Amino acid sequence: MAVEDGAAVEWSSEVGAADRIVERLHPFASDVGSFVPEGLEAYARVLHPARRVEQGRRIKVRWAGVAPKAATAIHPAVQFEELRPGPEIEPPLEGTLERDELDALIEILARHTGTPRSCWFGIWEGYGWMQGGRAVAELVPRPAHWWSRRRRRRPVEPVAPPGPRVQVPGRSLALHRGPIEAAAAFCRPPTFQSPNLWWPADRAWCVASDIDLASTYLGGTRALVEEMLGDRRLEAVPARLTDPVHP
Repeated sequence: MAVEDGAAVEWSSEVGAADRIVERLHPFASDVGSFVPEGLEAYARVLHPARRVEQGRRIKVRWAGVAPKAATAIHPAVQFEELRPGPEIEPPLEGTLERDELDALIEILARHTGTPRSCWFGIWEGYGWMQGGRAVAELVPRPAHWWSRRRRRRPVEPVAPPGPRVQVPGRSLALHRGPIEAAAAFCRPPTFQSPNLWWPADRAWCVASDIDLASTYLGGTRALVEEMLGDRRLEAVPARLTDPVHP
């Protein structure tokens, strides 16, 4: 079990909970529908922020600010390389949302499901830290003022024991369950990982951060997508299931 900000997430063998999601996905890497399922009212794409290095400092920067006139180039299917970033720009993280963006998304999503206390989180089983050992020692919960206390140590078990996995196109995911806040359970040292696929028990929405993509895709109600597109904490664009995707 991992804990973040009081929200617990537990590994689950109930992979059948993903059946209604998986059966509505398109073939692997064919388009946006490969990552988020058909049947939702609207879709959107969150662009993972890049970093600009200035005087030794790493500053978060949006895609619209990466290159001259880039703001006019931000279209639904834009790829980061199209912006021709300079050498001072670090590319966005692939396969995970940074914590600020994840927190903003959690806050928005919680208002658009009737089951915020019961959500499912799929994480790619290929991450080394999923297997346990010293690499995941930082998953032991600590208070915000942890530096003032002696670090707690205890044996760390695998985050996902051997067992059934959710099989999505081209990926095998270990399934976890918890309240919506538990989406941040692994978004801290040493993992810095948001779920690769997550949804609430009522399937009102679905979020996907594929391991090879510098964007997170989301499907849900029109009201949800409109709220997300209008939130200044996120750089997001509308998306369609048939939009192409490129690693």
